[in-house]
Amino acid sequence: MIVLGCLPTVLMADSIRCGSRIISRGSSSAELAAFCGDPAQVTKSSSYAGGGRVRGADGVEYGTTGEIMVEIWTYNFGPNALMERVRIENGVVVQIDSLGYGYNEP
Repeated sequence: MIVLGCLPTVLMADSIRCGSRIISRGSSSAELAAFCGDPAQVTKSSSYAGGGRVRGADGVEYGTTGEIMVEIWTYNFGPNALMERVRIENGVVVQIDSLGYGYNEP
């Protein structure tokens, strides 16, 4: 019974409610912006990741790498709600973390 009672909390851990919409992992950055508005802060970077092996036409296996565009959006929903940090890779939400309570904008 305890496990079933905690299930909704676990399911909502990687999501944000914006009005009547829920943004979760796999949502696009366009959906996030449309439903939650502009973030209070945006940090952009890029990284390279190995993509595995590809067999070429000559039968030789080659390693693949690709650039990943990373954005960290931080939402401040005010002092009565938790702030949310959203990691976006190549335009797709991959991680959502709840931070401490927000603050009033100056």
